[in-house]
Amino acid sequence: MLRHADPDGVDERVRLSPDLQRHLPWLAAAHDGLVEPAVERHAEHVVGG
Repeated sequence: MLRHADPDGVDERVRLSPDLQRHLPWLAAAHDGLVEPAVERHAEHVVGG
């Protein structure tokens, strides 16, 4: 989705807002299933004291 190139060969990612670009690593990690387990561990730590 974010990796489609325009017909002129320009990567669409360069057109994203700086705020969204800052979150892309987080989104990529979430897509790879890395963030959710980390969030669950954090929640368990917070709830468990």
